[in-house]
Amino acid sequence: VDDAAAIEPKKSAEGRAVLSLLADHAERSRESLSILLTGTKEEIESKLYAHAPALRSRFKEVEFEDFSEADLRDVFVDSVSTRMWTLEPAVAEVAARRAARGRGTKGFGNAREVRKVYEAAYSRALERGGGRSTTLTILDVIGPPPTPEHVPSLGVALRELEEKV
Repeated sequence: VDDAAAIEPKKSAEGRAVLSLLADHAERSRESLSILLTGTKEEIESKLYAHAPALRSRFKEVEFEDFSEADLRDVFVDSVSTRMWTLEPAVAEVAARRAARGRGTKGFGNAREVRKVYEAAYSRALERGGGRSTTLTILDVIGPPPTPEHVPSLGVALRELEEKV
């Protein structure tokens, strides 16, 4: 159950019914069924276990550490390889550093963060190469420089600032 805390049994009858069903199956089929609840530890405890304290005994808690920068790099390289694209030097390292900025924060999703960096870079590469590029560059990963041309809201803010000076 991805993002299990969204079940919210305190707030809805549907959530209570789902939680009851999960608890029942976890107990009755414990020898043949595995149920994985994902989410932050704080949300699982405050939204699920607080509502049904006995639920805690039916599940084994496993905490996954955030990926290292090297792990994130490997995920990025795998994503690129899947499309049979190539990388300019240092692109994977830059992408991993970008994805790693969220480590340790609530809601950080290792591979999801890499996928977001990769998809943005992939889109930029397609735009840059007119749909024919098969190589990712550092500029594809970091995006264009923050100029008024590339960030219209920056242009508006700069004009407002100029008017006040």
